[in-house]
Amino acid sequence: MVDTYKSLSFYNIFNNKTILVILMPSKKSQSHLPYDLNNIETNPLWPILVETVHKMVMYPHHKVYTRDTVLQETPDVTPQELAVRIDTSLGAAIVILKELRQTEHNE
Repeated sequence: MVDTYKSLSFYNIFNNKTILVILMPSKKSQSHLPYDLNNIETNPLWPILVETVHKMVMYPHHKVYTRDTVLQETPDVTPQELAVRIDTSLGAAIVILKELRQTEHNE
């Protein structure tokens, strides 16, 4: 079986160069993660992670960009892919996706 790769191009206005990002194939199963993302809120450290992510300077910007751009282009983006795409920690990506997907389901 041959893996296919997604690629994204970004234009960097600071140095007038185009950056090519190659994303690994999306795996529907997240079994390689050491925890269950569906029940992560039950972990006693979850509130601490959320509080820490909310204190990050880029958190509101990353959340808006994820909502308005990333999820429009790739609705099934994984936390790992998001972390790479917005250059943040895996924990921040998990919090952002959980919040946005909960908002989606509540509407």
